[in-house]
Parts: sequence; C-alpha cells; structure tokens
Amino acid sequence: MQVTNIVGSGKIGIEFDQEGLIEYIREETGRNDSACKDEGATEGVEFRFSREHPRATIHNSGSYIIRAGGLEELIEAHDEFESAMNELEIIQGSLDSFEVQNVVATHEIEEITNENKELKLNVFLNHVGHETAEYEPEFFTALIYDSGCGKVLVYPNGKLVISGAKSVGDVADAVNKVRKNLGLNEQRNLY
Repeated sequence: MQVTNIVGSGKIGIEFDQEGLIEYIREETGRNDSACKDEGATEGVEFRFSREHPRATIHNSGSYIIRAGGLEELIEAHDEFESAMNELEIIQGSLDSFEVQNVVATHEIEEITNENKELKLNVFLNHVGHETAEYEPEFFTALIYDSGCGKVLVYPNGKLVISGAKSVGDVADAVNKVRKNLGLNEQRNLY
C-alpha cells in the first residue's frame, strides 16, 4: 500500500482579509513568494512557510488545509506551519483542531498483478451488491466500491486506488474488504 496524497485541515480561530494577509506575510517574511492568492478549488491564501514542505491554504474563515505526500510529511508540515504562524504573531500557542480529512493511496493485489490475471468485476459487483458498488465498463474501466471506510477504484488488473479515507488504517481496512470480497485466501475466487 502506497499513500500518494494526504490532506489535513484545522481552524486558526480568526477571520482574514486575503489581500491584507498576503501583504502582511510578505512584509514580515521579506519574501514575495511566501504568500499569494490561491485561485484554485479551495480559494484562499497560499502560504509557503517552508521551502522543504508543502504550502498551506488559509481561507477567509480562518480554516486552513495542508496537502502532503504522506502522514509523516503532513505532521512535519503542520508543525512548521504552526511555528510560522506563531513567529508571524498571527497566533499564540498551538493549533489543536488539525486533523486528517482525506487519504489517497494505491495498492496492488499481488495475486492478480504478479500473475497477469484479470478480475471478474461483474462477478465482484454481483457479490457486493449494487448498493455499495457500481460498474459500467463502457464508461469507465474500474469498478467503484464504497468500502465504508473509503471509496475504492478496483481495476481488472488488480490495481486499487483508495480515496476518501480518514486515516491510513481506514485505507488498510478498505483494501482488506476488497480482498475479502474477492475471496482471496478462500475457495471462492473472483479471478
């Protein structure tokens, strides 16, 4: 299992004017590249608090998000963000509301990928039921399975993409549910 993206969020506890915050951060850090307006889907102030770690997006409401490639990187990035916010005197103390919101990971079911087998996704769909999965191969090659702890894209070649999990443990649980429903390590095999 490989975590490819993880997002955490929290609340600073005060509201911000985007332009004023950008100007303040740039002035205090002495770097024009330290803050800019994020025009993306999350719309806020993108704050580059460290050259080694990802940026944080700070919203007008005072909430913020940090994206990273793994849990350890996310924790380190949050610690540095918290330190930077204290150094800038935007906060005093700690940001305790921070929590993981989404984990994205990939996984290969070795029994399938190592032997170049193909999963029978129609059979898998019938086994788990239409309430928890959907499969329309004429539109998308993967089956979409709601494991209850994250959405799983199940590809015929045995590769999985897990998203929407709240922890790395949830990712592992989602993978185990797919394996169980495939009948791996049992008599019933869906490949």
